[in-house]
Amino acid sequence: MKAYITIDTIYINVRYPYADIFKKWYRYAEGVDHRRLKEGIAVDNFVVRGGSTGYKISIWQHDARIFLTEDVDEKRGEGKGMGIWVQLGPKFIIHHINNLQAAVKELLEDAGVKEDFPMRITRIDIAVDLLGAEMDKQDLNLWFHGWVGRTKVSKIVFNSKTGMLETLYVGRRESPVY
Repeated sequence: MKAYITIDTIYINVRYPYADIFKKWYRYAEGVDHRRLKEGIAVDNFVVRGGSTGYKISIWQHDARIFLTEDVDEKRGEGKGMGIWVQLGPKFIIHHINNLQAAVKELLEDAGVKEDFPMRITRIDIAVDLLGAEMDKQDLNLWFHGWVGRTKVSKIVFNSKTGMLETLYVGRRESPVY
């Protein structure tokens, strides 16, 4: 059986200590209805949207997302701020696979980060596509109760038209394993 294993998302924390980038972008979201933010507001080469997990706003460039907050070192104290959270989607990763570090730096520069700051990868999500696997013949009981590892099956997806099993998720987006 052939399989493709691909990186689905790379999560990066940038130890950015200042609130200036947040303020630059938040002015487009301040006072805007959350439904409008969910749709997004086009500004320059980005789309401004609501944030997640403590980050007030996010700015998107295709499937690369930068999450911003005012809760940075400048406000919270050295080493206590959240910095900037970057999520790189599969299209960004594939497009820039040969120069990923330079592409991340350019993305941050486009957002307004002009200097280098410490960065670390905090999580990598992978996708496994099993070619020829008959999903309708998968034993879900075995997946739920026979899985051995740091995490477990968290979600199953059935095709809305056929009702057949389509996807199994192992772990959660909030956890270190997904």
